[in-house]
This record gives sequence, structure tokens and C-alpha cells, in this order.
Amino acid sequence: MTEQRNGHLPTLVACFLHFDLSFMLWVLIGALGILIADDLHLSASQRGVLVALPILSGSLLRIPLGLLSDRWGARRVGGSMLAFLFVPLAIGWLGADSWATMMAVGLMLGTAGASFAVALPLASAWYPPTRQGLVMGIAAAGNSGTVITNLLAPRLSRRRLARRLRPGDDSAGARARGVPAHRQRSAAAPRGAGAADARGAA
Repeated sequence: MTEQRNGHLPTLVACFLHFDLSFMLWVLIGALGILIADDLHLSASQRGVLVALPILSGSLLRIPLGLLSDRWGARRVGGSMLAFLFVPLAIGWLGADSWATMMAVGLMLGTAGASFAVALPLASAWYPPTRQGLVMGIAAAGNSGTVITNLLAPRLSRRRLARRLRPGDDSAGARARGVPAHRQRSAAAPRGAGAADARGAA
């Protein structure tokens, strides 16, 4: 009990990293929303629902996961959460070829948003009341994962797409830069029409 009241740095660091990783995954669909919408030809409303779904499911899942954390322990529930999150990541990587599939992925990624109910109580339990503010602030700083995802995920996706497509293909270059398909078509149409007029005049 004395150790618990005096604090436990490894647990605090683990809670911070758990929070950070969870937030990185929680906003992943939002960070890649433009690229996903272009690849699956989604409408604006479909894209909005897809981006909002992980946020909504994450908010709702905090209650049951908080209850499970009280009953079975925050360590077990937190580890199980991270293990479960491999499922939507694998589905999104290997088989996300439709809006319905991406909706399922977004619903499951919402589990990461429930990390509030696991990481914060676990960090708090190891420290006395006089240090609760500092401890909770350090653990909650893990929401910086949203910044990491929004900075890195689109860039990494575009680089991967650029390697897969032919460098000489104009549409490939545009997609690698994240230009939506309908803009590519509208930009290509005048060039095609001009070439046809030139051949007719000749």
C-alpha cells in the first residue's frame, strides 16, 4: 500500500503510452478521410458519417469498459483493448473495399477512444491525492497521439500510393498527392478535348 501511495513511474509511463497509441488509432479514419473517400468514391455525407462513427462509438464504449476495468482490473482490460485493435487495423489493411466494411472498421476503432476509462484510473490509483492533478495531466497528455496521426498518416499513405503507381501516369501522380478522382477527371477533360480539336483541324 505504501508503494501505491508514493507512486509508480513505470505504470504512469505505460498509461501515457497506452493513451497516446489509442488516440493515434482513434482518429486514424479522420486523418485519412480524403484518401478513403476518393478511393471508395464516397459522397460527402458518407465520408462525414464514416469520420464521426469512431468518435461516437468511443464515447459510448467508455461506460462498459469502465465497468469492466473496475471488475477485472485496468491492466487486463487495457491490454485486451490494444490486442483487439489489431482486428480493425487488419481488416482495413487487407479487405476494406467498401463503405460498409469501413463503417465496421470505424466502429471497432472507437474502442481506442474508450482508453479514458482505463489509463486514467490506473495511473491515478498509484499516487496520493496531493499528486493527482499532475499525474492525470501527464497521463492525459497522451492525446497528443491525434497530432501524430494527422501529421504522419496522410503522408505515409501518399508515399505508399506513389510507389505502387507508375511515375509517368498523370492520374497516379494526382492520386499520390491526394487529389480527388472527380477533380482529376475535370482537369483531364479540357486537355483531351483540345487534343481532339487539334487532330480535327489538321
